[in-house]
Amino acid sequence: MMNNTVKVSTPAPYFDRLLQVAKAQPIVVKDCDKKILMSIYQAMTVIEADKENDDYRHLWFNLDRGKIKDFGSYREYKKAEEVSDREQFEELWTYYYPENKHWYHFQINEYNGNIYFYLDKDLAFHLPSEPQTVYDETDNSELLLLLNQIISECCEWIARDDASYNQFLNDNLAYSRRKGNILRSKYWKINPYNKTMICKGLNKNDIETLSKIVAQSKDDFHLQEIQKMTSGKFFHYCRLGYDANGYFKKHPDISDKDAYQAFSDGRDEGMKELDVDSIEEFKEWYFNRTRGGGHPWEVCRGGNSTHISLYIQHTDSHGWWLRLDGSSVGRVNETVKFAIALYNNNIPFKLHHAEEIYRMVTGTDYIGIVPKEIFPRYCHTLFPPEAHIIDFMNLGWEDTEEIVAAAEWYPVEIKKMK
Repeated sequence: MMNNTVKVSTPAPYFDRLLQVAKAQPIVVKDCDKKILMSIYQAMTVIEADKENDDYRHLWFNLDRGKIKDFGSYREYKKAEEVSDREQFEELWTYYYPENKHWYHFQINEYNGNIYFYLDKDLAFHLPSEPQTVYDETDNSELLLLLNQIISECCEWIARDDASYNQFLNDNLAYSRRKGNILRSKYWKINPYNKTMICKGLNKNDIETLSKIVAQSKDDFHLQEIQKMTSGKFFHYCRLGYDANGYFKKHPDISDKDAYQAFSDGRDEGMKELDVDSIEEFKEWYFNRTRGGGHPWEVCRGGNSTHISLYIQHTDSHGWWLRLDGSSVGRVNETVKFAIALYNNNIPFKLHHAEEIYRMVTGTDYIGIVPKEIFPRYCHTLFPPEAHIIDFMNLGWEDTEEIVAAAEWYPVEIKKMK
């Protein structure tokens, strides 16, 4: 484990094989296993709970990756047709264990009498509050004894000298398991494709227009309102954005409504059935339609975080304006072009995350780097609000050294109980 701290010689691949068995059936029913887990739980009480993360207690430890024979048998991998030669076998080993020390993030949490034990965000063990019947019991005794030794020795170190433990983490914890940020303009020098994806087709005049859009998107900016709204108008606003992105170069004569149908989510809650010129039908639909999980405002369909939405907002003065939303790095170029088209046609709207999008397009924002066990979506709470970080990434395998050198890394800190 950690340089003269935890004396466990078990290599990481062997530990992981034991862990894989435990994760397949995490509910613990054996009294002997419960006793060891409670010992681990008690050891972890020397660590202060993380109030910003649902009162989890956590720590880090590492194990040697060992030799390639610890990873597995070349003959067995070849027989299973997972590799064709020894070179591929070695590449597979270094893919799963790229560093000499393989790091683990251990977390515990208690909720309603249940105690949960996680390794790298995956549930490994669960001590239920009520008796459970398990029909496929597994033998986790070896893993639990190893884990008990590791966690006990880590917690003793933290209780004795948490500053030394934290210094060790900050000096040695793999960057792929850490949190940091990188200025986008620096990242562009490492990965020019990111700049091409975001800025393709945008010129200085477009950036200037975007700055004006930022100004009108502030909360205290009063938009001139649309006095009368119809579904036909909404389809036309969508069409402005579609044309700005060249969606219909081959079909320029397509109607606004058909264009909306082609690119929207499809769950329009009946808006396409309205008379496109009827103010009353749209108003009736807007206020009185039965909500059924539709997505009428998802005008450029995509995933949960990768679509573009154009919302219609009704105001207190009985007018209307629009709100455009689409800040994912893969769609922001389309969103900006959509926004510029609305602005140039004097359509009253506000752009969600306008300042963040402006900084993204100009390369002046920061990309949040999150540990590899965290999927890089919806990670806003992991970073200070004043950083305005809305785009996230894992360190990955490409350009690693360059990114590590260009990034700023947040200190890692495990606090002992006072």
